Amino acid sequence: SVQCQDVHCVDWNAIDTHLLATGSADHAVNIWDMRKLDKSGKATPVYVLEGHTNGITSLQWYPGQSSVLASGASDSLINVWDISRIQSDSNDTTAALVFQHSGHRGEVTDFQWNATEKWTMLSVSDESQPSGGGTVQAWRVNDMVYTDEEKVLQELQQYRTQILGGANGQ
Repeated sequence: SVQCQDVHCVDWNAIDTHLLATGSADHAVNIWDMRKLDKSGKATPVYVLEGHTNGITSLQWYPGQSSVLASGASDSLINVWDISRIQSDSNDTTAALVFQHSGHRGEVTDFQWNATEKWTMLSVSDESQPSGGGTVQAWRVNDMVYTDEEKVLQELQQYRTQILGGANGQ
């Protein structure tokens, strides 16, 4: 089984109740499937998501989709992951990182998905400056991250001239 460093946070998946996520000091988010315990009750993570450079401080499954979760860390980043993008025959979890919010200047201490406004969250960081305090940010994941790929390509095609030629289409 995998040895995790100090676990800092944990969240059960409310939709797929067999899944559990943990965030730890080793910068990793581990996804566990409680159906995959061995006879002694030990488990090995089904996925290890690596995309932070410091310890994980908070994580939460997205309330509207069982495969999506976000993690905040001491590296000032919030990563949004979609484990459905991981190829079933691969240990490469890099495809799961779908969005990275880098708007904070200090350690992300907490965040919360908005249960009624899709793909929107509040996040808090500790700036640890002499003046004290931190920041609270309200933000939303870019539509292109979660919209169907065909629909995104159709929308981009409408703006092809402006994208390739600038504001004047030249």
